[in-house]
Amino acid sequence: MASLPPLERSEFATLIRQYQPRHKHEMAQLQRLYQQQFKQWFFELRAGFSLLIYGYGSKRQLTHRFAREMLTDAPLIVVNGFSPIVSPKEIIEKITSVLPDAARSAGTLLDQARHITAYLAEMRKKPMTARRSARMPWRHLYLLIHNIECAGLQSERARAVLATLVKSPSIYCIATVDHVQSGFLWDSSSMAQFKWLAHDGTTFEPYLVETSYDNALLAKSEEMDGKAARYVLASLTVNARGLFRLLADYQLKQEAVDVGSIAALGLSYSRFYALAKERFLVSNDLTFRTQLTEFRDHRLMLTKRSAEGEDLFYIPFSEVTLTSLVQTIDSL
Repeated sequence: MASLPPLERSEFATLIRQYQPRHKHEMAQLQRLYQQQFKQWFFELRAGFSLLIYGYGSKRQLTHRFAREMLTDAPLIVVNGFSPIVSPKEIIEKITSVLPDAARSAGTLLDQARHITAYLAEMRKKPMTARRSARMPWRHLYLLIHNIECAGLQSERARAVLATLVKSPSIYCIATVDHVQSGFLWDSSSMAQFKWLAHDGTTFEPYLVETSYDNALLAKSEEMDGKAARYVLASLTVNARGLFRLLADYQLKQEAVDVGSIAALGLSYSRFYALAKERFLVSNDLTFRTQLTEFRDHRLMLTKRSAEGEDLFYIPFSEVTLTSLVQTIDSL
């Protein structure tokens, strides 16, 4: 196998389109059976346990469906362990991005994790009026980690940060694993800290999004990034693709009039949200934030702070690649 020539992404995409699973009805039945368990999963999660979903096949769509149907009362932080740049620092940054400035702190990553849990514990005790005035209406957060067994989260520091976060009664964790020996990652002490409850989530679904990150560190070209983006866009909901299309259309119009700065290309959070609601792409701020987090996870959108201190969202691709991605969305 090692001596075989590498498969080009275009060839891979063609083969995937031609492939017809022999047991698609059985696979759909599996999904329906898992959906019937969602209330049980949610009960276990809110009882203080962490969910560990294992089994053959991509569990990304399954866990995202669970999140869309059941985890709608608080922000959802999604961590893609299959990304080669995942790190405990990224997790801390994602969590603080949905919390007020008071949740941020200096110090080591472990110190920051402790500060976050202490802040959440303090806010948990306050009445709704006090939390709203602090711009923190939620009493908890949801943390979804795809492929928690990834190398980027297996250092002692990463494990300590994760254990500190998950021990908080205000952070509910759902994680997936694919490696056959993932059970050896945690000793009895670690298992007690995470309070794992394991569920078989075998789907037999192809790992399209997960494998789109292969060689991401070796192949930095925009062509490779654009191809990976197509896989991600194809896996998103219609409304999520609509959000991407909304920003892409705005950015292409700005580029058409030869606007070169990100300040002019990018959309502010407030303006982006207003346009999304106007087009019925999102129903509330929480859904909008969750979707933007996923876009940033996949590097489909980036942010830059404006001179006024507001985050500007933009798509980090050239006009040619962006036009091609818009055409891809139209064909889906």
